[in-house]
Amino acid sequence: MSANKLVREWDDGVFNTNDAASTVVKDLLGLTSMVLEHRVSVDQIRSADEKVLEELAQMTGATNEETRKVEKVLNQRIAHAANDASIFGGTQKIR
Repeated sequence: MSANKLVREWDDGVFNTNDAASTVVKDLLGLTSMVLEHRVSVDQIRSADEKVLEELAQMTGATNEETRKVEKVLNQRIAHAANDASIFGGTQKIR
């Protein structure tokens, strides 16, 4: 299945974005490349992202644009990681 078809037909109720399909495809391919290059599992990426999000949630006061952007990117990457896990048939380390 092509990345473009996967993105256009993805419907799991979790992933939601206002980005163009081409942007999501680019992000998905980038994440897939990172997983393969660094030989990490999708779960490891998700775990690291969730730790950063927990730290951001503990910040007090108003967040700035940069912080909100980081939060958005990490949430999107977690969603993309779920897509990658389904592409590769699970969350095991990809070789």
